[in-house]
Amino acid sequence: MANLFLIAFAMDASLTLADALTRLVFDSGLLAVVRNLGAIPALVLAPVVAVLLPFLPGLPLRAFLPALVFLAWALGGAMPLPLWPPERHSGLVLAALQATIALLAFVAIRWRSGTWWVRAPDLASKPFRPLRALAMVVAAALLVPAALATYGALSVAATLERATNGFMRFDLRGVVASEREYARGDRRVRLVGLMHVGEDDAYRDLVASFEGGDVILAEGVSDRDGRLREGLAYERMAQPLGLVVQPSIEEALSDLEDGDASPESGPQIVHADVDMDDLSDETIAFLRALSQVFASADLSTGLARARELVATLDAAAERRVVQDLVERRNAHLIDELDAALREHPSIIVPWGALHLPAIERALLDRGFEKTAEHSRRLVRYATVIGALGSLHARAPEAAPDRE
Repeated sequence: MANLFLIAFAMDASLTLADALTRLVFDSGLLAVVRNLGAIPALVLAPVVAVLLPFLPGLPLRAFLPALVFLAWALGGAMPLPLWPPERHSGLVLAALQATIALLAFVAIRWRSGTWWVRAPDLASKPFRPLRALAMVVAAALLVPAALATYGALSVAATLERATNGFMRFDLRGVVASEREYARGDRRVRLVGLMHVGEDDAYRDLVASFEGGDVILAEGVSDRDGRLREGLAYERMAQPLGLVVQPSIEEALSDLEDGDASPESGPQIVHADVDMDDLSDETIAFLRALSQVFASADLSTGLARARELVATLDAAAERRVVQDLVERRNAHLIDELDAALREHPSIIVPWGALHLPAIERALLDRGFEKTAEHSRRLVRYATVIGALGSLHARAPEAAPDRE
């Protein structure tokens, strides 16, 4: 069983390497089917070997554990390797790494027993030790879930930072948004990364930084004909976490100045987003389903509705929705930005961080240069943990059984 696993792992590495080279040199996925089929034996045998390792001290951990960890990592997406440029080389790097691990596994066995294979005498050379097996099983039970949770969190963080070009990122204290300033002659543009939920102080601090001569290109899809009357109920997601829904610029300015500010003295607000009528029926249907997810009464209902929503989207439909919700709105915003720059020297764009990489590219293409970068903490882990702790403390005790 051990030898079959090593052979299957090495064959999978060879096929993956050949496929990666074929894609790189000939831009062809000719070997993809063969590679996928070649991975099956190693994936089938891996759980068996993982179970055997604690109970067979004769199996060298240094030969088998790296291969098992590699397969688990690759199945999980091999993050953050796919995010590192150039992306088309990530498959080749992954294949080379797997081939290296396979070679080192055989070398480890030969170093120990003088042959390239695991032999029956090798397995019998060390007696079974119950305490060792128990320690390995307990360690796996404790470490594997923690490792998976950590890997998942880091993968989400890396994906978010890559997708937003660093306008949104995680650090050890919470979620941080970037603000970048650009200049061309006497024109200044400030891009402010945001998300739909955050801490109230963060939004107040942002609005307080706006000045009288600024023009704010505000985000927010309008709905003149009421195509999405139910809206997206972010409150159900924000409140249990101790957060607030991102307010509109007008609302935030009014709250900050107690409604006494003169419109002439404050910044000029320009609605720079599209209307629901500009979106396709398919996207409207997606948003209606998403609103039901956010409006769910409990987590299990929300997760069930989210799974149903994901199941209805194939790759083509997902692409069309992204074009509507991201690319179409980005194009509209860039048009509004060009119009504003012709008349105003200072523009602020406080938009969702996913939109800003495209806006940044548009600015650089128009001759702007980045002159400064600042950070604003939108969410602190301490706030979320405190809110969840309070929520748990306030949870009612289970009702007693009725007679």
